[in-house]
Order: sequence, then structure tokens, then C-alpha cells
Amino acid sequence: MKKTLKIIGISLASLITVLIIAVFILLWVIVTPDKLTPIVRNQVDKFILCTTDFDTVDVTFFSTFPHVGLQIKNLALINPMQDAPSDTLAFVEDIKASLNLKELLFNNTLKVTAVYIRNVEAHLFVDPKGNTNFNIVEIDTTEEDTAFELPFDLITFIKSVLKT
Repeated sequence: MKKTLKIIGISLASLITVLIIAVFILLWVIVTPDKLTPIVRNQVDKFILCTTDFDTVDVTFFSTFPHVGLQIKNLALINPMQDAPSDTLAFVEDIKASLNLKELLFNNTLKVTAVYIRNVEAHLFVDPKGNTNFNIVEIDTTEEDTAFELPFDLITFIKSVLKT
């Protein structure tokens, strides 16, 4: 009896492992940078007010393990402002956002668990009137409550990590 249960257990574990590997390979083939980059471009335009440009967006599994992540290559934020020394607000060579897949699948929320940034160049500017070139997210100021809230309630930032 014990031998039969052991064989069934090993068989089930092997089957689950093969299924998980097959899902990862399928995602790796279907969710390619060519298909994912235009989707992210359309979504970024809804949340960020300045001009954005980036090369590719890719899904990462191993560099953000145990979470699934998105990697953006050569992200540039362009926000021209009069008297600013540069129209480029920021340039990031490589940015990875680690996502909690369980929250996305079961609760339909996008929870960012970590952000990894490499090679950042930022040109932050404040003019004498207090106007800035880094106000790139629209904030709703019609409510009486003055507490800051993100313009999208499906994204929660848990922590940020700066890597050089």
C-alpha cells in the first residue's frame, strides 16, 4: 500500500512539474516583447502625462524570482519646460518591476513588490514660481480631502529597491 501511494505521489508531483514548465514555456513563446511592448505603450499614455519612449518590454521570470516581473529597456521621460536645462526628465537604461502574480490572477490587482533600476540619469527642475518638470502623474484636486492618492487604485507599491 505504501509503495502504491509513493508511486502515485511521485507521478502527481512529476505531472505538476511538467505542467508548470509547459505553462512557463508557453508564456515565454506567446508573451514576446513584440506583442507586449505595444500594450504597455498604450497603458503608459493613460497614466503618465509626459512623453515616454522605450525600446522593449519583456516578461522576466528568473531575475525577479519568485515573482513574475516586467523589464523595460531604455526608458526616457520627456517633459519640456521653459528655462529647464534639458527636456529629458529621466533616462533609465534598465528597469524591472516585480509583480505579485497571485494578486493579479485571484484579486485582479496589480501589486508591485519591488522595483529595480539600473543606470538612471535625471534632470529635475523647479522654476522660481514653483513649477516642476517632474509632475508627470495627474492628481485629482476636486475633492476636499488633500491627502495624496495615486490616480489608479489597482497598483500598490510595497517597497522600492535601488540597484546600481
